[in-house]
Amino acid sequence: MAGQPARGYSWPPFEKDNEVGLRHGAFSKRRIEPVAAELIAGVLAERPDLQRFPEALAAWADSEARAWLLRDWLTEHGMFTDGKTTEGTLKFLIQFDKRAEAGRVRLGLDPRSELELVREHAEAEGAAFDLDAVRQRGRRALDAREAK
Repeated sequence: MAGQPARGYSWPPFEKDNEVGLRHGAFSKRRIEPVAAELIAGVLAERPDLQRFPEALAAWADSEARAWLLRDWLTEHGMFTDGKTTEGTLKFLIQFDKRAEAGRVRLGLDPRSELELVREHAEAEGAAFDLDAVRQRGRRALDAREAK
């Protein structure tokens, strides 16, 4: 109501660390980081070899935490309640789920990708072993040729 005097009331300022405007927390550093840290700790307890890849592990845990927070919010509030809010939340859930899945595959955190990593590692070790055998045979052949 333009031109009218102010009503003379105000609200107290928000307290520090309030969550008044927080919906699901998937974009809140305060909500994402503890979940991601817990995911990383759990994975490293089972797979300490992944400590060599902190950036990949952090990227996966971030996406996994965001997807978890979104899924949790949708479970609590329902998927088909407030159309616009729910639609946006579902889009973000799909996006973060895809990123988390790609991270799981790269890190070998699902059964199939773990099996593929183990197989590739075994093949690489076998190839290195075979290479040593070829070198030894070659050395013996050269030594035998020189002896003649």
